[in-house]
Amino acid sequence: MDHLDQKIEEEEEEEPYLQIITLQFTLCRPRLSHRTHTHTTHTHLLPPVHLLLLLDMGKKKKGGKKKGGKSAPSVPSATPEEFIKNYTMACKLYSSEPSDCVKKGLETEEGAVKPYLFIDEAVGPAGVRAATSAMLGAHPDMKGGKFTVFTSMNFVRCNAQADGAAAVAEVLRVGGPDMPNTNLLMCDCRIGERGCQALGAALGYGGNTTLKRLKLQYDETIGDRGASMLSRSLRMNGVLEVIHLEYCNIGAVGCRGVAKILEYGGTQVKELSLQGNPITGIGLNSIASALSKNLVLETLNLRDCGVGRDSDDLDGIEALKESLVVNQTLQALQFEENFIGDEGAEIFASMDDDSKKNLKQLWIEFEGVSAGLFAAASISKGGKGGKKGKKKKKK
Repeated sequence: MDHLDQKIEEEEEEEPYLQIITLQFTLCRPRLSHRTHTHTTHTHLLPPVHLLLLLDMGKKKKGGKKKGGKSAPSVPSATPEEFIKNYTMACKLYSSEPSDCVKKGLETEEGAVKPYLFIDEAVGPAGVRAATSAMLGAHPDMKGGKFTVFTSMNFVRCNAQADGAAAVAEVLRVGGPDMPNTNLLMCDCRIGERGCQALGAALGYGGNTTLKRLKLQYDETIGDRGASMLSRSLRMNGVLEVIHLEYCNIGAVGCRGVAKILEYGGTQVKELSLQGNPITGIGLNSIASALSKNLVLETLNLRDCGVGRDSDDLDGIEALKESLVVNQTLQALQFEENFIGDEGAEIFASMDDDSKKNLKQLWIEFEGVSAGLFAAASISKGGKGGKKGKKKKKK
């Protein structure tokens, strides 16, 4: 076990206790400001687990007061004109040049307002902060309040870095139901560990309740550490349905954290992609363990994950096969560009028809596999028979 693996494992072991202590302190601090230490309340005397139960009971009680299932009236959105003015003002505040992606990309050719924000210029952390500040409209000099039109935020090669990711996290955290963002894409934005931590905090327990799809792609600054930080919060998220962490330099250690998301009983994640991350066979074991317990996942993309033919890799494939026998919800497993050869293909081929009755797609890499084993191991559209598809890259 290397140093990083051991460090993350120690943090994960300590995490539940630390979370509970923090929660207890948050509950008791207002009491202490009005009472002396000689007049402690009953809440002080309860063990941590009772504090958690009180929170859950309070939440249910609050929900029970609602009549007819009616929600609070939505807050009127700022107009597009007000949003652009607020954005221009924010750019001045943060010393950032206004981006045409925002100023000219707000409306379609027909004049309708686009329901998404798309920035693919290197605006930097300040530029991202300017756009999100205009969305929130919270500055005293900004007019119109929140701009609630966007349901999707997309940042591509904009050099957002950690501070930019924190600005996006702020929208998710404080925007509330008035800003129903359901999709977040950050591609090659170099958000790093701190950016992952900020996003995780916004999406963790008690945080955002609208985001359905989270896609972080082509960001080597995330790595094992960033993936572990993000996953630690997402374990308690019961809203996300799609998580893509593709080509983010995540190894077996980070994969272990991501797999734990699937083990959470309240998870709603139906699609997970770890494409392009070198998780190897060791990471496959973590995924397999989670799949054996998961009751929701439907699509798993493990393309180009550095799985080959050595003993660890073959052990991981064997564990994955065994988990597919137990799991009853997975319908598609994409395993191309892992050069597993006949040895790996034979493991998948050994599954009987009853074990893979739920699978509609099981695609493996054709290169290095005999035609017979490829056909026996592959499933396409609910039936046997491989699909070669486009030519795969060589090892």
